[in-house]
Amino acid sequence: MNFLQQLFRQKLNQSQDTTALFIESMLIMIAADGVVEDAEMEQFMRQLNARSEVEEVGAEALEEHIRTAFDAIKRDGIEERLSHIAGRLTDPEDRLAALSMAAAIAVEDGVVASAESEVVRMMQRAFGLDDGDVETALETARQTRLDEVEADAQGVDSKAEHGFVEVLLLMAAADGILEPRELERFGQQLVERPEFGALGADQVGLIMDQALRDLQRDGLSKRLDVIAEHLTQPEQRLMAFQMALEMCIADGTADPHERTLLKLLQERFKLSDDVVSAEIERVLIHREG
Repeated sequence: MNFLQQLFRQKLNQSQDTTALFIESMLIMIAADGVVEDAEMEQFMRQLNARSEVEEVGAEALEEHIRTAFDAIKRDGIEERLSHIAGRLTDPEDRLAALSMAAAIAVEDGVVASAESEVVRMMQRAFGLDDGDVETALETARQTRLDEVEADAQGVDSKAEHGFVEVLLLMAAADGILEPRELERFGQQLVERPEFGALGADQVGLIMDQALRDLQRDGLSKRLDVIAEHLTQPEQRLMAFQMALEMCIADGTADPHERTLLKLLQERFKLSDDVVSAEIERVLIHREG
């Protein structure tokens, strides 16, 4: 074997070794909560397919990497495996790539569970990354997943779609507390609307997660302005108000926080008092019927 062949073989082995470490990093995140979900494995494959190195590995070798990684995680535990990965991934860019790929798994369903958040922190410590690296990885993963959701969604344009979901979320959280019954009504509203038939639970979760972070960052007044900018058509604004109203009085009462939010929505959407009164009467009649 001449020098060039040896060099090529060495680089190929290094590439495959790095790929195996990326695979294990993602599988650690998948195993964080003790449940391997189909959606997580689909995201796992999307992440792998985005890496050119995987093409050189082959299907059989890939299956072996996955089997070996799961066995090692089960045998040694997450912390020890992360220490092993950190010892092999010496390039800072590779470490950041491993974290980013794992972060994509964590945000797949729209919510980073506590067990997944703990794994992110364990990776940060093992890889010697700072808080900025972690936030960038998570934010990039969230935005990438959100872009995928928007590309897949049909029936309603993405800005309007976000606006409708955010209006419902604002109403559910009007008193500062997201209660289970309010989230149940939130889901029911979406299920009953044919316009949202293309949205899956994971997609709604991603939009909700984004909306909560936007609300925390911008405050209520700014978010209402943004929603009004996204819902430009009169019929869109009326539909959003109807959804908020139906959610508000689903239990027969509207507390002061909910009434205040309805008034703010009326102002932002430029709805007349007559239109609002007619909608309230319609919803009450429908509820009594």
